[in-house]
Amino acid sequence: MLPMRPTEFTVMQATHTDAMRDQCVLMEPQTSAGRNNKPVITYTDAGSSACGFNPSTANGVASEEVLDSTAVVITKPTLRLPAGTVIRASWRVRITHRNGQVLTPALTFEVVGDPATLGTAIVVELATVTREEV
Repeated sequence: MLPMRPTEFTVMQATHTDAMRDQCVLMEPQTSAGRNNKPVITYTDAGSSACGFNPSTANGVASEEVLDSTAVVITKPTLRLPAGTVIRASWRVRITHRNGQVLTPALTFEVVGDPATLGTAIVVELATVTREEV
């Protein structure tokens, strides 16, 4: 197999980014002292980006777990971001637009684990934010 030319990779990257039809805001954690000098984490917007949100697992297969003898389907949302986007495991992501439509309210997720660079995009696994920091 012949090696890929730089222009071919650039074209593939542009095509991948064009396919990202969603819009998200990356949120960076900031730690400050709260009451009784306990650390309080707040999240500030670190920038907006085109993204590709997949509400189920990347391969379309959900895992099934048992909770009190009841089968519960667990899905792992994933997010694709353009290559070169800065995001870390401690950050959050707010999905503001889905397929060009504004989401009201926006969906907020925590990044789970380290981001992975897969070919022409960055992929992160997400978990739903169940409560806001107090």
